[in-house]
Amino acid sequence: MALNITKFINRFIDEARDLLRYLGDGVKSLEQGQSDAELINSLFRSAHTIKGSARMLSLEPIAEVSHSLEELLSALREQKIQNNAQVVDALYQSVDSLSDMVEHLSSTQDAKSLPAASQSLCARLLALSAGEAAAPSESTPD
Repeated sequence: MALNITKFINRFIDEARDLLRYLGDGVKSLEQGQSDAELINSLFRSAHTIKGSARMLSLEPIAEVSHSLEELLSALREQKIQNNAQVVDALYQSVDSLSDMVEHLSSTQDAKSLPAASQSLCARLLALSAGEAAAPSESTPD
């Protein structure tokens, strides 16, 4: 009997939507100056959950972006970097990118049709997590 991955994809979509809503709300709190450890830990866990679930289902573009997001949140959590406008902008971009991919997956139900992860976004997230000044966001996906 072949495993029907569709039900797992649908569960992932539902969970990811909830986690992404939470991440979006959390980024808004960060933007408003709230940077307490509990908030950042919670956002990190949400990104980690999305990454792990995406990897289990071989949703590599989602896993790649969520991994880079997780790295940035980890740097915030460990206080290697400070919350600032560049970080908040990159976090919003990540949530938007992940949301777009989840909605694409929802409409197609086809993991193979997912667009590739934005390499410029992932590079920006990783640069910021390393404390480097990142290039401004680009409006065109790569």
